[in-house]
Amino acid sequence: MAWCILEKWYKVINFLTWVLMGSMCLLIGFQIINRFALHLPAPWSEEFCRYNFVWLTMVASAKATHDRQHLAVDIMPYLLERRPLLKNSVKLFAQILALFFFAVIFKQTVFFCLNSIGTSCLTVRMPILYVYIILPVGFLSMFLFELRNTSVTIKNLSKKY
Repeated sequence: MAWCILEKWYKVINFLTWVLMGSMCLLIGFQIINRFALHLPAPWSEEFCRYNFVWLTMVASAKATHDRQHLAVDIMPYLLERRPLLKNSVKLFAQILALFFFAVIFKQTVFFCLNSIGTSCLTVRMPILYVYIILPVGFLSMFLFELRNTSVTIKNLSKKY
């Protein structure tokens, strides 16, 4: 049941990735037209693009964690190709380290968001918390997706050996 909810959350993240990328392209196009054709730069669009990029980075990172598309050093699995138990054990160890990393960073980003309460953005005068709230949400999503990936790895280890 919990994994079903996580898959629905993945669909939201997938949709949000496309919306953020499209809105960023539109904002950049708007800024280019304003700056070079109309000679009227809009500083708010540049700031929104910057914040949009922060959101896009966190959402796309969560999506990549779900899809197991993060960059990895492939030398260990290649060297351990003939020893599947050791290969899967190394993979499990790396996933547990990633879980620990995501948990620690999640905790720190929550504190970071709590400390940013009361401050606002430079140009648009919106609370900076609206920008930073994606940090704990993104790391929590990465933690949950990696937890699901780790459970699949453990299930595969117990089935094969």
